[in-house]
Amino acid sequence: MEKILNVFDKKQYTFAIDRSNSKRMEILENGFLNIHEKGTSAGLANAESRSFIEAQYLKMKVKKYEQLPASLKPKSMYLVPTPDAKIDLIPTHYFQDVSTKKYTGDTWILDREQIKDNTLFIVGDSYDRALINGELGGNDLEIAINSTLDNHAISDHLLPLEDLPISAPYYYEQVKTENRWRFNNITPEYIKKKQAPYKVDWEIAESDPLPSKIAAKIDYTDPEFDKTLGKNYPELMEEHYSFYGRPFGNYVEGLYFGQLPQKKITTLIYHERPPTMQEMKKLKELGIKVIDGRGKF
Repeated sequence: MEKILNVFDKKQYTFAIDRSNSKRMEILENGFLNIHEKGTSAGLANAESRSFIEAQYLKMKVKKYEQLPASLKPKSMYLVPTPDAKIDLIPTHYFQDVSTKKYTGDTWILDREQIKDNTLFIVGDSYDRALINGELGGNDLEIAINSTLDNHAISDHLLPLEDLPISAPYYYEQVKTENRWRFNNITPEYIKKKQAPYKVDWEIAESDPLPSKIAAKIDYTDPEFDKTLGKNYPELMEEHYSFYGRPFGNYVEGLYFGQLPQKKITTLIYHERPPTMQEMKKLKELGIKVIDGRGKF
């Protein structure tokens, strides 16, 4: 824990964004755009449901929030250690090949000093936290309304960066055992040994979805989730061992409010396709460091 807290004391952290490598030139020319500006997202979302949830966090009326300029609305990032922290950086799962477990996208590292004044954070994925009590596979907005009226998006808050040390317990075990800064991925071995180190929100891996009729009956906030599922649906425990731990998104999310231009990027880590000559020229013009991350995660 002392090692993690020293990272915060010494400001050895920043935020990163993962994107498909097909978006590389677009980012180098325009910076990062949010779902309200582009209409797309790496997560399971649409602009309407995102507006609803973001308005809840900001304690605003939805109609008033929707009238704000799209560029002012948040861009999602995730907390990472800087190289001097000597803790391994782990990309998000959005551009990970399900069959090979290899990362195929790009990780963009942002300049902490340039983004700190516009950034708030939440432990976990803000969208997941709002949906955790909802039924999987339903209408996004309907889920958001149902779960928000329950307790999650209302009671969970966006916090200032000086409060980041409260997130330390979530990845303490992984830093301690693997020197990796992410919430633990709960593997089949963890399930068999019942060694999940914290209260976990579970879901089935994307390659092996849980039938909606079953998902609708499961309380994902139940700390005895795995035992309950195994007791009620034993056939799933043998054939569907692609569980992975996703406690509210499996990372600390940063939300950057305002325009996020390319000049605030310090580093590109590519996991599959190296930059083209055209991309490399633009990267050099912007002073963005390039790291070959193939096979390193």
